[in-house]
Amino acid sequence: MNTHIIKIYFFLWLSSFAISCNINAVRSSRKVLVFTKTVEFHHTSIDDGIKMFEKLGHENNLSLTVSEDPSIFNDDSLKQFNAVVFLSTTGEILNYRQQLCFKRYIEAGGGFMGIHGSSASLSHSDWYRGLVGAYFKNHSTIQKARLIVHKDKKFPVTKSLQVPWIFEDEWYNWEAIPENVNVLVSVDEASYHGGEHGKIHPLVWYHEYGGGKSFYMALGHTTESYSDPKFIGLVHDGINYVCNDTGLDYSRVKTPAPPEQNAFRKEMLVDNASVQEPMGLSISDDGRIFYIERRGNVRVYDIDRKQTSIIGTVPVYSEHEDGLLGIALDPGFSQNHWIYLFYSAPCNQFNYHLSRFRYDPETNHLIDTTEIVVLKIHQEHAYSNHTGGRLCFDKQGNLFITVGDNTIPFATKGYAPIDQRAGRTEYDAARSSGNTNDLRGKILRIHPEPDGSYTIPEGNLFPRGMAKTRPEIYVMGCRNPFSISIDPRTNFLYWGDVGPDAHKDSLEGPRGYDEVNQARRAGNFGWPFFVGNNKPYAEVDFSNKKVGNLFDPQAPQNNSPRNTGLKILPPVQNAFIWYPYAESQEFPWVESGGRTAMTGPVYYYVNDSLLSDQRLPEYYNGGLFIYDWVRNWIKVVRMDTNGNYTAMEEFMPEGHFSRIIDMQLGPDGMLYLLEYGNVWYQANPDAGISRINFYLRR
Repeated sequence: MNTHIIKIYFFLWLSSFAISCNINAVRSSRKVLVFTKTVEFHHTSIDDGIKMFEKLGHENNLSLTVSEDPSIFNDDSLKQFNAVVFLSTTGEILNYRQQLCFKRYIEAGGGFMGIHGSSASLSHSDWYRGLVGAYFKNHSTIQKARLIVHKDKKFPVTKSLQVPWIFEDEWYNWEAIPENVNVLVSVDEASYHGGEHGKIHPLVWYHEYGGGKSFYMALGHTTESYSDPKFIGLVHDGINYVCNDTGLDYSRVKTPAPPEQNAFRKEMLVDNASVQEPMGLSISDDGRIFYIERRGNVRVYDIDRKQTSIIGTVPVYSEHEDGLLGIALDPGFSQNHWIYLFYSAPCNQFNYHLSRFRYDPETNHLIDTTEIVVLKIHQEHAYSNHTGGRLCFDKQGNLFITVGDNTIPFATKGYAPIDQRAGRTEYDAARSSGNTNDLRGKILRIHPEPDGSYTIPEGNLFPRGMAKTRPEIYVMGCRNPFSISIDPRTNFLYWGDVGPDAHKDSLEGPRGYDEVNQARRAGNFGWPFFVGNNKPYAEVDFSNKKVGNLFDPQAPQNNSPRNTGLKILPPVQNAFIWYPYAESQEFPWVESGGRTAMTGPVYYYVNDSLLSDQRLPEYYNGGLFIYDWVRNWIKVVRMDTNGNYTAMEEFMPEGHFSRIIDMQLGPDGMLYLLEYGNVWYQANPDAGISRINFYLRR
C-alpha cells in the first residue's frame, strides 16, 4: 500500500478514535445525583428505582451519586452534577438554605427530573411547585389504565412508545392541572376509577423553568415499573433532556447565596455586672441601648463610650412575674426624649401602669416628676401569672401593649383554665382573655398624644362605644404574650404566646402548644377556648369533672359567669406557627423540649453605605427572626409576598445563647440580643447584652 495512503488511513483512524473518545468523554462526564430522602411516606420501590438508574448509568456512561443526605445541596456539591433526580421523595426533604442552593443550581442552568412521589415534596415552596409543574393531591387505588401518548415534534420520547399503552400504577390527582408545561403522556380517566380531572389528566411533562430544565413523570409507584421497558425509556429520554452538557453558569444566578454560618460572631457589649434580671431593650437612632431590669432599674449603654449608666429606678411590685416589664422609646425620641415604661405599681389596687417619662440627655437621667400614667390595667397580684408587658410602636405612631391572662394554670392539668366554680376566680381565663370587656389576655393598640392621653386608632377589634367591649383591644385570646414586634413595611403584628403544659391530647382538649402569631388585622386568637391551629378545648364542669362539647372556632361562646363582655365572640384566627413539647410535624425545625416562643424583628436589607458593613446580609431580607427562651435557638421564618409561611431556617446553629429575653435591630442593621441568663428570678452570671456581627468571606 502506498505510504501516503497509509498515512491518510492512519489519520482518519486517529480522527475517528479521537471523535469517539470525545463523545465518550462527554457522556462519561455526565454526573447525575439521584436523591431519595423521604420524610413522610416511603415507597418501597425506591430500591428498585436505584437499581434501574444503576443499570442506565452503566449502559449510558452516567456517573451516579445516590444519596438521601440533604447536606449535598450546597453550591460546591451541586456544581458537579449535570442533572438532579428526585426519586419518590416526600415531605420537607430540604431545609431553607438547601432549597436556595438548589434554586441557584437551576438558575445556573441545572437539570431536574422528578419521579412519582417527588410531587409531594416541599409543599411550602411555591418555587419548587413551579419546578415540578404540579403538586400531589391524592391518588386512586393501584389499577391498570390506558395511557395516551401525545405527539411532540420537539421531544423524541414519544418515538420509543407504542400505543395503546396499558400500565398499572396508582394514579395521581393534582391540586391544580399543570400549566405552561408540555404534556407527553396523560391517562384516560374512562379506563380506571378515581380520576378527578376529566378529559385532560396529565402524567408526564417537561418544561423550561427558572433558568434550567425540568422533566416530571407521575408513574413509578410499583416495583414492576422500574423493569418496564417503556417506563425505562421515558426515564432515559427525560435524563437526556434535562442534562446540562454545556456547563453551569452561576453568573446568571439571581438568588443570593446563603452566607456561611461561621461568618457570624456574637460580641458581648455589656456583661452581667450591669445586667441584673433584664426584661427589655429599646435602641435610639444614635445607637444608645436603653434597657430595663425587673426590679426597677432603667439603664443606658453608650455604645461609643462603652459605658453603662443607671438613669432611673422605678418603684415596682416585683413578686412572682411582676416588676418593670416593658420599655419603648417614642418615635420622636431624638426630639422629645419620651420613654414609655410598663410596670407593676406598688399599690393596693395592684394596677399595671403604662407611663411616659422624659429623659434628660444633659443629666443622663429620667425625670421622675415628668411621669404621666397613660393607662392603668387592673391585675390580681395574688395570682399574677402571665404578665406580658411588652411595648412596641408601629410606623403610624400607634403603641402596642401585651397583657397576660393573669390566671393560675396549674390546677387544670395543663388544659384550658376555665373553672367556673365559686371561689375559683383565679383559675378562670374566660374572665380575662376570653372577655371582650377586660384588658387582660390581650394586645392593646392605642395612639399616645402629646398631653399624655391616648386616642383609639381606626381598625381595632371593637369600635368605640360598643357595649361590653374595650376599644383599646387589638388582639384578644392571648395567654402569655411575652414578646412583640411590628413589620415596618407591612405593619403586620408578630408575637410569641407561651402555651399551656399538657403533654398529650385528652377529652378535655389538645396538648399544649406555644404559638408564634401574626395579625394582619385585629382579631381573636382563641385562648382559653382554643390553642395552636384552632384546636378546641371542651366545656368542663369542674364540680363533677364532666366533659361537654368542644368549642366552635367559627362561633365561640364565653359562658363564664365572670364574663362581663360579649357572650358571642369573634371567630378565631389560626396561629402562624405552633409547636408542642414533642417534635412538631408541621414545623420540624423548632426541635423539641421545653418551650417559650418569642418573636424578634422582621429584617429588611438597606443598601446604604452609611450602615455598618457588619450588618445582616441581604440574604435575610424579609425574614422574621424568632427565638425560644428555653430551647436557646434563633430561627428565621420566610414568607411569601402575602405574608404566608413558606420556610424556616436556623440562624447561628453553633452559637451559644443564654436565654434571650429580647431581640432588636439597631439603626446600623445589626442584631442586638438581651440575654437573661439560665435561672429565672435571679441575677445570672451569663446575663448580658450582645451584638451579632457579620463578616463577609474574603
